[in-house]
Amino acid sequence: MRKWLILAAAMLWSAAAYGQPLAEYLPADATVYVGWRGSEALGGEYDKSHLKAMAELTQIKQVLGTVWPKLMEKARQEDPSMPDAGPTFELLSEIIKYPMAIYVGTLEQDTQGKSDVRAASLIKVGRDAPSLLAKINQFSDRLVASGHPVKSELELIGTDYLGAGDAQTMARIKALLGQPTTAPAASQPVGPLAKDERFKQAMGRAAENSALVVYVDLQEVVDQVDKQIQRTGPDLSWVSARDAMGLYGLDQLVYSCGFLGPDIVSNVYVSNRGQRQGLLKLLEPGKVDPTLLKLVPKSSVLAMCGQLDLAETYGQIRQMAGTANAFALGQFDQALGTWEQSLGLRLQGDLLWPLGPGWALYVDPESGGDDILGMVVINKLRDPAKAQSSLERLAAWANQLLRQQMQDPNVNIQLTKTTYQGVTINYLAVPAVAPAWAVVDGNLYLGLYPQTVAAGIARAKAGGPSILENEQFLALRQRLGVPADSSFSFVDIPRTAPGSYGMVLFLTRLFQGVGDMMGVPTPPLTVPTLADIRPHLEPVGAFGWADEKGIHYTTLNAFPGDAILSPQQNLGLSSQMMMVGILLPSLGQARQNAQAMESSTKVRQLGMALLTYASNHQGRFPPDLAAVVIDTRMLPFGSLFVTRDRGRVRVPPDFGSWERPRQAAWLAANSSYLYLGGMIKGIPPGSESRTIVAIEKPHMVNNGTVAAAFADGHAQRLPLQQARQLIQQQTGMTLEQLLSNTPPPTTQASPSQPR
Repeated sequence: MRKWLILAAAMLWSAAAYGQPLAEYLPADATVYVGWRGSEALGGEYDKSHLKAMAELTQIKQVLGTVWPKLMEKARQEDPSMPDAGPTFELLSEIIKYPMAIYVGTLEQDTQGKSDVRAASLIKVGRDAPSLLAKINQFSDRLVASGHPVKSELELIGTDYLGAGDAQTMARIKALLGQPTTAPAASQPVGPLAKDERFKQAMGRAAENSALVVYVDLQEVVDQVDKQIQRTGPDLSWVSARDAMGLYGLDQLVYSCGFLGPDIVSNVYVSNRGQRQGLLKLLEPGKVDPTLLKLVPKSSVLAMCGQLDLAETYGQIRQMAGTANAFALGQFDQALGTWEQSLGLRLQGDLLWPLGPGWALYVDPESGGDDILGMVVINKLRDPAKAQSSLERLAAWANQLLRQQMQDPNVNIQLTKTTYQGVTINYLAVPAVAPAWAVVDGNLYLGLYPQTVAAGIARAKAGGPSILENEQFLALRQRLGVPADSSFSFVDIPRTAPGSYGMVLFLTRLFQGVGDMMGVPTPPLTVPTLADIRPHLEPVGAFGWADEKGIHYTTLNAFPGDAILSPQQNLGLSSQMMMVGILLPSLGQARQNAQAMESSTKVRQLGMALLTYASNHQGRFPPDLAAVVIDTRMLPFGSLFVTRDRGRVRVPPDFGSWERPRQAAWLAANSSYLYLGGMIKGIPPGSESRTIVAIEKPHMVNNGTVAAAFADGHAQRLPLQQARQLIQQQTGMTLEQLLSNTPPPTTQASPSQPR
């Protein structure tokens, strides 16, 4: 029963074909085929695997078979609309014992011109087929009874098979199985998929003894999309997008997954027709640079090396996007041009092009610790001098922007520099992490701390054994039979597990704790002890390479989920820490921006209210703000006139019941805005847009600006100095003189006390 884990492992993790399950009974015109060998057929491969050992060590079967159903039942008691799934685990455990296949055919049109996809599923059960069908139908009936009409369409084919699908496809399958069929001539068999030459050619790329095989005829998929679009008329945008993305270069995709000794191995192969362009070009793994490999220490517990030409990738994405939507690209280019002009650099030519295509990343316990926070990233620069100049210019621009944004004098966030052994290291001085970089000997070094960058530079200068002398890495590469210059990701799980095991316990306990709190006890040892896990840990890796015919990827894991014991599991935590570090100093500015937005909105509303009052009183503005409260009943009493500005007083709760003189006095003293409309006796024609009727008081200044409402009803933020000049021209008084004529603010102790 525990072999149910194999299916999840295959679907989610990982390569190799023990035939193609049931392909001899499916039509040859398949665009998608999925074949599962069945857990009972895995036999000795499974018995000798780390997967079986871990399945026996863990209590995951009890969790999914007992705890999860009880949790779902409790949830259904709270929400009766949830489906009554019943014994889902037991049913799935029984189904996956048997070989099964999924078939997706071509699009076909019916007599009314509607398109439909032909599809079917087939399970080889044997003599237990009627019994399994009864269980599936019973499960389906439970779902229907609970208000979820998921009716099973499986039918018994002969005595050994269960199948479901459209009528034409099922007729073909029955014919291939030698079963009677009454299908029309047009639906007669077209031959078995197992004998199709293209399918056989593709399956040659799947390694032996696969538990799962997935095949997609990408060429046929693109052709079918073309035909469907052409039926509705020419679509030049689709044609342009198709050609720009290089979709016509796609041929076939094969994914296979199975056992390689005690481990799980998976392969992906994407074949191409002709030269790779567009998406295929982006997916193409480049050859690793041997000089970069020499910079990765032998003692690394995590190492990655490959190619990513950011300038070329940006150009390809831009070309594809522009072909698909030229207008959107124009809008993007316009915005990008503005940014580039302010920066004084070109994104592609000055920032991306100097970066070379070769990248390496490693985590070395002897230099930066065994956690992802201690990672070092190295790029072999295409133009070191230009990269250094552009990065310095970018840092200067960023510092200028940060100074403009940070208004709190007690908070200082900036890119700064330090020196280590004669090397200048740049870093962002924020809490938690301090992203750093340096250019040395033609390479760009990146890290989350200046210390890790310094350690990476020191390691490169000192030399020493590299990843090319790491016995575990070399053995893994040889075992998988991949080219020596393949891009790769390598993790020495036996060495990283002790540092990551605690996080695994924490994550699993999150789920278990929910169950325990809901009255459904969970097994305490769902995760085995580290000592029990150790014998089943092995170094894992993923490799990618390309040849003239296609792109290859292969990965190896000891068991599904072993990667959670690698430093990569903390990558998300590291990124969150980085964001906290960067954003924490900005919270004060964010609060000020929110206050400025609130105040600007209120100024705009106040201006419209004043304009409404004037239109109802022969063009005269109200003598004071209290008159607006009385005249425009729509206003929420005095709340419009006070913004939450640095702890100042709030509108008293009984403000609306006060007499007008008291309201006017309180607003004059405590409003966030200085009202000038009562001083206006007449406005020269054409000067309404320059006549201020209300403006934020100086203590509300944000980024050197204040919000003002004008006599024509519009509102905008003005530099404080410009506002001072307009007020003096308009009233003949300075802003300070006007403010001196207003009473001081009231205390907050008793906001509704009589005056």
